[in-house]
Amino acid sequence: MCAACGENDAVRWSSPRSAASAEDDAPTFTRDIAPILFQNCSVCHRPGEAAPFSLLTFDDAKKRAKQIAIVTGSRYMPPWLPEAQPAAPFLGDRTLSSDEIDTLARWAEAGAPEGDPKDLPPTPRWTAGWQLGEPDLVATMPRAFDVPLEGRDIYRNFLIPAPLAPGSKTRYVRAVEWRVDNRVVLHHAALFVDRSGASRELEATDPAPGFPGMGPGNALVPDGQFVGWAPGKVTRAGEEGIAWTLDDQTDIVLQLHLRPSGKPESIRVSLGLHFADAPPTRSVVSIRLMSNTIDIPAGQRDYRVVDRYVVPVDLSVHGIYPHAHYLARDMRGTATLPNGSTRTLFHIPSWDFNWQDEYAYVEPIALPQGSEIVMEYVYDNSADNVLNPNSPPKRVVFGEQSDDEMAELLLQVEPSTDDLPLLWRDFAWKTHRDQVARFERLALEEPDAPRWHGQLGNFALRDGRFDEAIRRFQRVAEIRAGKAKPLANLGHAYLLSGDARSAADTLRRALAIDARLVAARVELGRALTLLEDYDEASAELSRALAELPGMHETYDALAELSLATGDDGAASGHYAAALEANPDDVHALVGLGRLRAEGADRRGAIELFRRALAVYPDESAAHFELGRALDAEGLRDDAERHLAIAVQLAPRNAEYAREFERVRTLPR
Repeated sequence: MCAACGENDAVRWSSPRSAASAEDDAPTFTRDIAPILFQNCSVCHRPGEAAPFSLLTFDDAKKRAKQIAIVTGSRYMPPWLPEAQPAAPFLGDRTLSSDEIDTLARWAEAGAPEGDPKDLPPTPRWTAGWQLGEPDLVATMPRAFDVPLEGRDIYRNFLIPAPLAPGSKTRYVRAVEWRVDNRVVLHHAALFVDRSGASRELEATDPAPGFPGMGPGNALVPDGQFVGWAPGKVTRAGEEGIAWTLDDQTDIVLQLHLRPSGKPESIRVSLGLHFADAPPTRSVVSIRLMSNTIDIPAGQRDYRVVDRYVVPVDLSVHGIYPHAHYLARDMRGTATLPNGSTRTLFHIPSWDFNWQDEYAYVEPIALPQGSEIVMEYVYDNSADNVLNPNSPPKRVVFGEQSDDEMAELLLQVEPSTDDLPLLWRDFAWKTHRDQVARFERLALEEPDAPRWHGQLGNFALRDGRFDEAIRRFQRVAEIRAGKAKPLANLGHAYLLSGDARSAADTLRRALAIDARLVAARVELGRALTLLEDYDEASAELSRALAELPGMHETYDALAELSLATGDDGAASGHYAAALEANPDDVHALVGLGRLRAEGADRRGAIELFRRALAVYPDESAAHFELGRALDAEGLRDDAERHLAIAVQLAPRNAEYAREFERVRTLPR
């Protein structure tokens, strides 16, 4: 038996009679068993689907009656990992009731009688072709992938280069329907999007279609939505106001979990994209609780991983996606509300890596500000764990390979539009703190490993701890004496700290070792601009542009140089070129927006600031500049709202506070 959604629109079945029925005769296939199988199993157990056999007829079911009783009695089938939770039920819950399981067992014990053919309900029918109607756009893997005959499971990422033609208008995807041409080898799949071009680079490194790994590189979950495929999953039409953005710069990445079947197989997946009529009006994002410090000793049966997050704003939880690998046993997510009450988000008492899925609530769970979400997972790394891939057990640590371990809980949440920037900023800092803790631990284990010092230096820069960052990068430069890249990183740290002279000297040393470091040359141009050595800055940036055309950071630096020399027109051109190279360059979006606002093109400026906020909702400068532009257009309420957000994001910025107070006190 296999996954069934419990929501076959073609036909609905009444529940079979319970074991407590007044009639004491044995269950029959036509009257009691067929309704259970048709409703819960036939989505997969029918011709052409992923299950290895069909269960649509009496003959199909009779010869497997005992097997059906065993796998349903153990709740191995239908595959549905979470415990039933009446207070927060999931859509498409495939859990069989105790009465249904008992009915299947009694039928097998009685010899699997057929019953009266007149009692047999109609065989379910499914719509041929696309289930939601003809898609607005079909996107297909460019090439099929040949799956090896045998061997370990394969995790591979396949690029569908920007399916929208160049120059196409931005579209908003409300639903995705998967068309899989070979379900035998596909265990499950997930969709990611990538605007950075990094997936194209990874694809180019491998002659076969796609690139390997459980990590999709820079690709991200699309606008906080879980978009995946698993056997028996039914496509949903989506909710009003919720969609993810697709433009002509966006690549799609499909991550497929493939299993060799023992014979030659190939697979090619297509997506049917259904567009919304208008941009999304609701702010749905994903947040992730996780641990990246997992270290499970060989033989330990009850290794626990806990992560917590206190939500800074009111929000509702639409769904969850728990994830671990083979050693996880018991997985639980809860939320403790400010009043002390606790809500169970999910509980999986017997995790099975082979049947992972995402789960959407029938009704979203409301969590007020101050609620604490807790993820608690238990792992069994003993020889008694039949799913343990290692015999004998060995130490297992955090990692993305299937024989490593992970602990993740993704939550699809919806704050108010005004609260989204605050949630975004707060959760980004939580993730940052988690990363710092991980690399500090690694640095303690390997105190002379330059990669840990480098990572901690980068984190210190983000925190504004410039002395700490410089110390870390100096240590890397000492360990890797004579190498250019450590000096380039040190020069970057000096530049961000405001020490342009030390930055320029250090970057020149790096370039003397390796003149091909274009990023270091751009940084040198920036340092020289701050030192008002404009001719030399122009020479370095021009050389960088010649060596690597189309690098958006170079155009940003040229714009800064133009502003420093009073040439706003040239600065506008450079910012526009940066956006041509990278439409998500927030620095260029805000910089060009400022220039347009000063040039009386406030409507153009407003559009640019909104684009910046679509990339980073917590960009305080974009909120501030947008508030000023809206105020100049007479849109006082919207102006005050964005200025208030800017103040909340940057409470120490006196200019933001003054402007907010001025607009707030204006007569209406």
